[in-house]
Amino acid sequence: MKVFGFTGPRNSGKTTVVEKIAEKLVNEGYRVGYIKHAGREEFIDIAGKDTSRLRDSGAARRVVIAGSESAIFMEPLELTKAYSFFGGFDYVLVEGFRRSYIGPRIVVARKIEDAIGYIDELTVGIVLTGTTQPSGSYKDIPIFSLEDVDKVANLVKTNALNPLPGLNCGKCGFKTCRGLMSAIIRGEASIDHCVTLKALKEVRLRVDDVYVPLNPFVAGLLRNILIAFISSLKGVKSKPNKIEVIVLE
Repeated sequence: MKVFGFTGPRNSGKTTVVEKIAEKLVNEGYRVGYIKHAGREEFIDIAGKDTSRLRDSGAARRVVIAGSESAIFMEPLELTKAYSFFGGFDYVLVEGFRRSYIGPRIVVARKIEDAIGYIDELTVGIVLTGTTQPSGSYKDIPIFSLEDVDKVANLVKTNALNPLPGLNCGKCGFKTCRGLMSAIIRGEASIDHCVTLKALKEVRLRVDDVYVPLNPFVAGLLRNILIAFISSLKGVKSKPNKIEVIVLE
């Protein structure tokens, strides 16, 4: 699963751009997810609906199941934990999260003057929604219009990356995950520098449906303990391909 972000001023057309890119990727056969930051909203649920009434009565988590989709209303999540809902997806498009999203992104604005304050070291493209004739680039960052769906989709596919865990452990040689991501975008590092992501390739710990980042030592220790225990059981292969343990309270 790879992520790509979209940020910019309010009412600049971010959702419209994300919608066009999502449709393009889906038509190409990719499985696409979407995360949006509703920063100014206290609640997402509509006042007066059954689920909001149950929230007001004290139910901390509510699930609604309909014929074609389901919805879960729950406590706020950190962005890195929200990624755990998208196992098996090809791309997750992230709208907003200007400060907490760590990854390549596009700035969406009506005109270049509005975009400048949002451009940073993670910006790989600019979409101007107030013009159909964008002017080349800004500080070597390509500029697109709403009509450049194919070009923007290709930019997303080229630059989207696995999400970094946000631990800022420094084991990659950079002080922060943002520093590593910035170096990756500049072509001075690769995603393989993240030792935590390497550990996830062998061991994934999920607690209450949320993946818990593990450093290589802890991941290796957990892996070895499980293999040693399971290998001693009758009818179990000495080198299993996959081990799944579920502990219920």
